[in-house]
Amino acid sequence: MGLKVYFHAYTSTPLGTLNTMSTNRHFELKVPGGKLIVVDIDVDPDNTISNATVSGDFFLEPEEAYDALSPALVGLTTASNTADIQSRLDAALERVDEPVALHGFNTRHLATTIKRALSGGTDFTDHSWEILRPGVLPTPVNVALDEVLLNEVAAGKRGPTLRFWEWEDKAVVYG
Repeated sequence: MGLKVYFHAYTSTPLGTLNTMSTNRHFELKVPGGKLIVVDIDVDPDNTISNATVSGDFFLEPEEAYDALSPALVGLTTASNTADIQSRLDAALERVDEPVALHGFNTRHLATTIKRALSGGTDFTDHSWEILRPGVLPTPVNVALDEVLLNEVAAGKRGPTLRFWEWEDKAVVYG
């Protein structure tokens, strides 16, 4: 039988955890195959955006389109979902007099970056990962090890963990 390799990733850091004392939110997103998007957002005590700065190494034409992005975010609440944020950005760009061209990103990427800034989101590069390659194990042992690792991460006894499954026996595993 051939060797099969699978992986499971675990993390105990809840997405959406916020430092509620801070009024400034920051997030950076590197678009796969595209450009870097950076957002810095000031949030009022009533959880509305009071100021926003969008930057990065992306290209946006005409220049007026860039000037339309940040003001479009003012007034949004931290509870706004990604689709609502994208709709607001799209509407702002539609009001630009000339045709708008976005290079290396789109408004969905920008809305995702903004939502992650608002929610305290993280990505894989924000964590120190432990890589486990225990070698070939019987399928029941792989399944049991998954449960142990998941419980340890959930209890805070283990940091983010990436484990590769390897087995030679015939098995179907759901989960």
